[in-house]
Amino acid sequence: MGILKKTFIELIVVLAVLLVIILALNYFIDEEESLRIINAQLVDQEITLEVADNSFLQSIGLSGREYLEENHGMIFVYDEEIEELSFWMKDALISLDIIFFNSDFEVVHIIESVPICEQDPCPTYTSPKKAQYVIELNAGWVERHDLEQGDILKFKALDQSDS
Repeated sequence: MGILKKTFIELIVVLAVLLVIILALNYFIDEEESLRIINAQLVDQEITLEVADNSFLQSIGLSGREYLEENHGMIFVYDEEIEELSFWMKDALISLDIIFFNSDFEVVHIIESVPICEQDPCPTYTSPKKAQYVIELNAGWVERHDLEQGDILKFKALDQSDS
């Protein structure tokens, strides 16, 4: 009876571990599938943004991307304005412009042409003003389109005739 009890306990432990693994995989798969795309306008330029609105997507960001189309980027969405919101370029393969926005979608800080990180620890890039949203676009975008502090990010309504 002792061997049967030990085997039963081992089976329960294995099943519990498998359950945890399945739940973890399901969580990450659901997070990846939740990636949304939105269209916006910034200084009269139409931009397409992938939305990173949870910690999983924010931790990945644009890491591993070798190419980013012009006027395409990622918007990082936080629940509230954050003092000294910081970003880094860990595992980034392209140089980016980083644009910080307050809760009213007004540009509060710009960091241009942030280089890829070539050695650990990677430097951080911080907004000196509170920010709630951050957009990353190809390096040089800010200069090409004369973006300035105080400019406003506007969102486009979905055109029902396109669907």
